[in-house]
Amino acid sequence: MIKSKKDYFFYREADRIISGRAKKTFTGLLKLFLVPDHIGAFMGYLRAVEYYTNCNTGILGKLKLHYFKNRFRKTSLQLGFSIPPNCFGAGLFIPHYGTIVINSKARVGANCVLHTCVCITAKDSISAGDNVYFSTGVILAGNIEIKDNITIGANSLVNKNVDETNVLIGGSPAKVIRERKAWFLEDGKEYEQRVNEINKLKTRLYH
Repeated sequence: MIKSKKDYFFYREADRIISGRAKKTFTGLLKLFLVPDHIGAFMGYLRAVEYYTNCNTGILGKLKLHYFKNRFRKTSLQLGFSIPPNCFGAGLFIPHYGTIVINSKARVGANCVLHTCVCITAKDSISAGDNVYFSTGVILAGNIEIKDNITIGANSLVNKNVDETNVLIGGSPAKVIRERKAWFLEDGKEYEQRVNEINKLKTRLYH
């Protein structure tokens, strides 16, 4: 959860790095003007709302919160996202537009991947660890907990705890299929490099 300006910077940078977005140079801003990055804008508004909600930033901060809430709401509707603030750790990666519905009581760790048609719902609470990969059509239902480095296969229903780490689960209801490394170690060298870059940034900022 974002609790300081340093956290705010880290979360935004982690989101940018994991998605492969370039830094905001003049050329990059010109490209965004010509070809808008709506998911990138959504991520920026999400983290801004989290920062100005969680941190006491005075009168000006309240005005900024009102502005960013409006932008966040409009972009969410445009993209089909229902993702409340303060649910996801740093390094949230949303590759595509499309319906995503998240309960406000959900808590998911760092370096999560969310594909389209993911639904996370719970009556009281639901939590997922770091490096969880939600394939298309995944549903998490009930007051459950899943651990780190879990890959969830497409169209799976997860309705009970997953105590193992480094596994692929799938089916309805989902069960462990086989061992599998964290998604960024399986999906190509570029993703491993991005996570390493995030970890180096975290070390520089917090140690």
